[in-house]
Amino acid sequence: MLLIYELKKLRHSLLNNSNLSPKEKAFYQFLVDEPLNYPIKNNSAEIEQICLSVFSGDLLSKKELIATQRKKQPIHGMHYTKNLVELSAMGIDDVELERKNLQSYCERCSTREFYVLNSLFPDISSNPPQPQGTIDQIALHLYENNFPQEGWKSLLLRGLYEVSDLIDFYVIEQGYQRAMDDNPIAHRTKDIIYARKILVQIVAKTERRAKLTFKIVSVLLVAPTYYWLASLIIRNWDKAEPIMAVIQPLFYLIGVLFIIFVGFIPNRIKFLNFLMENVIDWVFRRKGLNRLELKETLDRLTYQSEQ
Repeated sequence: MLLIYELKKLRHSLLNNSNLSPKEKAFYQFLVDEPLNYPIKNNSAEIEQICLSVFSGDLLSKKELIATQRKKQPIHGMHYTKNLVELSAMGIDDVELERKNLQSYCERCSTREFYVLNSLFPDISSNPPQPQGTIDQIALHLYENNFPQEGWKSLLLRGLYEVSDLIDFYVIEQGYQRAMDDNPIAHRTKDIIYARKILVQIVAKTERRAKLTFKIVSVLLVAPTYYWLASLIIRNWDKAEPIMAVIQPLFYLIGVLFIIFVGFIPNRIKFLNFLMENVIDWVFRRKGLNRLELKETLDRLTYQSEQ
């Protein structure tokens, strides 16, 4: 199992999970330094508006709302100081005003939450809680900067099966990146991923060009048929006129659909797919490359980087 692919699939699944709130997704995007502008609805809860604003880098627009939020008392035990995402947003606004709240939260939180808070606010606390599961163990390794150089893959795999939200996933993802940085072979992983990305782009571009060429050729092949039929009809117009008045629209529609159908090369036509693959392989060979061997080589290098 290649962890990098499993992480990509899980990341996509979590970011598209409707059960996770926009503020949780925005927080993750902020943590990985990929902030997004999430839509902020005026009828949303104030704390959610604050979170989305802060994590997208738009602090100034919600300054008054943030100041109001700090003055509010807990309602039925609910308050931003008891929620990792909300407290982080308020701390990003002003860490000094939230220092006591952050320190208090660190005294009762999980190891993974402790690691996240100390990543955002270094030295906010120096007493990490005892880990209660695999993800907590990974978080503690990351915090103490002693990530294992052996057995790290099995550790991350166990953690992968415990992931329930984006915070869990963030810890696993950070563990993987740390392992890649520490591995003397795996430092090439980013270059390998980039090479794969370029390969996919080359293949996609080649396919688009091949399909466009096929469309043009299809039209050119069908066009003489129209010319021949037109000549035949003109020579026998007296007989053809009543019939053409009825079937001309239908004939035109069938002709256009045929050109489009052939030009777009439907996936269900196996022969055309086979022909297309051979054309693409031929283009690669003209450039001195073997597409299949290149893919296999990149897969092998990626696999070796995770050993």
